[in-house]
Amino acid sequence: MTPPRRARPYELVIFDFDGTLADTGPTIVWCVQKTFRDFGAPLPTPERIMAAVGLPLDQMLAGMHPALPESELLGWVAAYRSSYLVPGAPRAALYPGVSDLLAAAREHAICMLVASNKAEHILRASTAALGLTSYFDLILGDLPKTPRKPEYALYAERIQPCFPDIRPERILVVGDAWPDMAFAAAIGADSCYARYGFGNPGPATSPTHIIDGLPELAPLLGLL
Repeated sequence: MTPPRRARPYELVIFDFDGTLADTGPTIVWCVQKTFRDFGAPLPTPERIMAAVGLPLDQMLAGMHPALPESELLGWVAAYRSSYLVPGAPRAALYPGVSDLLAAAREHAICMLVASNKAEHILRASTAALGLTSYFDLILGDLPKTPRKPEYALYAERIQPCFPDIRPERILVVGDAWPDMAFAAAIGADSCYARYGFGNPGPATSPTHIIDGLPELAPLLGLL
């Protein structure tokens, strides 16, 4: 008699983008430094820039330039986002094994989405350029007046209505920075810290899983 098929541990996987699916570090550093240069401000070091990746862009820029008047912040955000799509900007690259892992998860009918604090139009352009769009049920980036990671409202308003039958305990959040881990905790989901990425899980978080490459997700998703 064939034993009953074991239920998959997770029905929905929420991926971060920067530092999780794609190595966008050179692009981010280039765009931040170009923005500071264009406004005549002292350039932050690459190390300082990468330490801030994962935060919403307005918080990231303000944190690196505390003297920046709040009234000018929106202009800086717009300048950064414009520079991200400049033809001369360095291009992002997928981490090893990303496409194969996503293809296997899609073949096994696991729901997947991307949730990033990157501007949504840039996020969609980036996933399309890397050939990732078809793998995801949703691609969610930063939009005006909408919640962002790690806010619970992001889940309640933009994710849960699309997957009403998937309980939080059947969700896995995969990311390389504390907003991802905090978002998982906020919604009652498991978390997976991508140690190979840019950020850190944060002192107050305890990831459910830790991986050193995206292919290591395969057994966690029941793909082996």
